[in-house]
Amino acid sequence: QAFEGCGCVVAPAAQCLCTHATDFSASSAPPTIRPVTVEMLTSVSLDDLASTWMVFAVVGGMAGGTLFLAACFEVRDRRAKRLILRTFIVREHGGNKLGFAEVGGS
Repeated sequence: QAFEGCGCVVAPAAQCLCTHATDFSASSAPPTIRPVTVEMLTSVSLDDLASTWMVFAVVGGMAGGTLFLAACFEVRDRRAKRLILRTFIVREHGGNKLGFAEVGGS
């Protein structure tokens, strides 16, 4: 069989003799696992934190956005609660829409 490709040639052995820029050797090696130690966590310097400012900006923005939404929902819920209480229970003229009056007992 003849092989035609982008700079690739067929070798008698099972190996790649391609001339293009793809590096297949990196994908054949298993990744090395580096466990995080206590020394690595305690050796973080201010320079390390300054070089990763974008991570802190994103996390801070997400936390700030969450707090803002929580405050908006709290305000919305308080307004809805006041509206429900005004509509069904408390009326200035002594009655409510359901026709009941609140009577103070002694």
